[in-house]
Amino acid sequence: MRSLALLLALPFVSGCQAQSAKAAVKDALVDPSSAQFDAVGSKGDVTCGLVNSKNRLGGYTGPRPFMVKAGVADIASDPLRALSDEYKQSCPTSSYDRILRVSLEQYNRDFKERNGL
Repeated sequence: MRSLALLLALPFVSGCQAQSAKAAVKDALVDPSSAQFDAVGSKGDVTCGLVNSKNRLGGYTGPRPFMVKAGVADIASDPLRALSDEYKQSCPTSSYDRILRVSLEQYNRDFKERNGL
C-alpha cells in the first residue's frame, strides 16, 4: 500500500519540480511574462527544457536550452550548448531529444541570418 501511495505521488512531485524550475528560469529573464516553455523534463534533481522569451527590444530570442540545478537556472546563450555532455547526461531522454533537435534548428536559423543566406 505504501508503494502505491509513493507511485501516485511521483507525478505531483515531478510537477512541483518543473514548476519551481520554470520560476527559476523566469527570474533570469528580461521579460518573465513572455516565457514560453517546451520539452521540460526532470531527471533526478535536474530540470531541463527550452525557453523562448522576449529580449530588451521586445522581440523573441528563439528557443534556448536551459538547465536548473539546485534552484539555479542556467540559460544557454548558444543553442549548440545542448550538444554538451552535461545536457546529454543530466536531461531525461525525451526532453534531450527535443532540446537537441530544436537547438540545431535554431542554430541553423541564426547562422543563415548572420550570413545573409
